[in-house]
Amino acid sequence: MNSNCYNDRETDTNIHNNNLNEMNNQNTNKVEHFQPIFPYICEYCQIGFVQQALYCLHMGMHCVNNPLKCNMCAQTCLDVYDFIGHTMHF
Repeated sequence: MNSNCYNDRETDTNIHNNNLNEMNNQNTNKVEHFQPIFPYICEYCQIGFVQQALYCLHMGMHCVNNPLKCNMCAQTCLDVYDFIGHTMHF
């Protein structure tokens, strides 16, 4: 397994970044604050993970073309909070 499970999707991640730059800019301080405690942070949900395996499982829930679309059932969520609540069912 790659040392970075999402590295293979770097190009796809760039698509997400273009759509979510504003949201990421608003949450920059939060990410910097939690980075030492949680080395793996979802760039869309701002959820931190201690273990890389859990981070990879979480990132697999995001659809490649739309990070607010569930990769398990194809439901598109209204916002990041709706997505987090939805994915807690899996």
